[in-house]
Amino acid sequence: MTHSTLSTLLLLGLIGCSGGPFPAPATAVLGDFEDLTLVPSSAHVSQDGIGSLLIADALVTDEKSGEPLNNIEVEVLTGWSGIYVIPETAVKLVDYPEAPADVDPDDPASVAAYCDRDPEDGMIDADAEDWCSWYWDAGTGAYYEFGGDYAMTPDNYQPTYMIGGTDVRGICRFYLYVDSLPYDGEAFTSASVWVSIGVDSTSFAIDVENN
Repeated sequence: MTHSTLSTLLLLGLIGCSGGPFPAPATAVLGDFEDLTLVPSSAHVSQDGIGSLLIADALVTDEKSGEPLNNIEVEVLTGWSGIYVIPETAVKLVDYPEAPADVDPDDPASVAAYCDRDPEDGMIDADAEDWCSWYWDAGTGAYYEFGGDYAMTPDNYQPTYMIGGTDVRGICRFYLYVDSLPYDGEAFTSASVWVSIGVDSTSFAIDVENN
């Protein structure tokens, strides 16, 4: 999904010899995002650590040349407290994480009892094993693992804001962990995500399909 005053020459020169990411030049533009659609379930009613992982790509190019811009600063902000922004560096593809002997991975209650400090708030126990931080993507059938800063944290870290940088393709990939969605007791409603490079900004929606 393609989404999802220094001169460009000078900026690229700075990128080549320094760290970054850097503020976007005046000619930089963000690509358009497509809205994402999610079929919510009872897991999305409350912030209990059980939810859905979505992937989005912010594309930054030069408006005049159309070339991708590397190492450009990208800001991401979610419009709902139950949607967390996770950088690509904190998520990795892993082999099937074999469950502990006393846990039934097909039973959410069994998993929650093993990993959660308190079933009321769903916070993962800081002393729990690494097994508790993996996530299965139902769409691809692949397993992902969150970095330690985003799982098993004693202060229940729930980041809704991120500053990232583009790669050589001009893309800043980020993950959205949808722990909960707006819910009025009868139906879920959509939530928004805002993306900015300073000189250009856009937003897209996480739409819902209520059963």
